[in-house]
Amino acid sequence: MLLLAELRGWTIRGYKATEEIAKNFLAFDPIPGKYVPCGTTEEFTGGKAWAL
Repeated sequence: MLLLAELRGWTIRGYKATEEIAKNFLAFDPIPGKYVPCGTTEEFTGGKAWAL
């Protein structure tokens, strides 16, 4: 039983850490905007990598 509680805790911590990083340090767009066929990475993301 302790193993399952520990696994649950690590899973929740992993999710929170991932969400925090995605929102604050990566280009994160939960609701995509309009389609723009041409542009630079700098223009779209401000030079940040995309969060997947």
